[in-house]
Amino acid sequence: MPHSEFLKWSQDDRDKAIWQMVRSRQRCSGCGTRADEWDPDKGGRTDAYYAEITQCRGCAQIGALSKGLTDESYGARVALIPHDDDTTREVTGGERPQRPNRRRPPRPRARRRKG
Repeated sequence: MPHSEFLKWSQDDRDKAIWQMVRSRQRCSGCGTRADEWDPDKGGRTDAYYAEITQCRGCAQIGALSKGLTDESYGARVALIPHDDDTTREVTGGERPQRPNRRRPPRPRARRRKG
């Protein structure tokens, strides 16, 4: 956003935006907590959170398909593509929904230089 656009905001909105940016930078990039949340001297608690194993089904699918990528797949990444109609989104009994036919033509491979 251009600075001139930001200056058109009310002072209250600018203050909130700046405070939100400051707060987001205080968060750990790994776990998402702030040091103050763990510090009793700053109003936090030493037992502010507990760890729990969770699994995202989308991340699990990406991880499983990513295992098939090889060094020859340089630059490739796995993306989740939503189904076109709501009826195919429901997965019951462990069955995988049919994928829509979205195959793209193969891209030409870059040639590696020898030597």
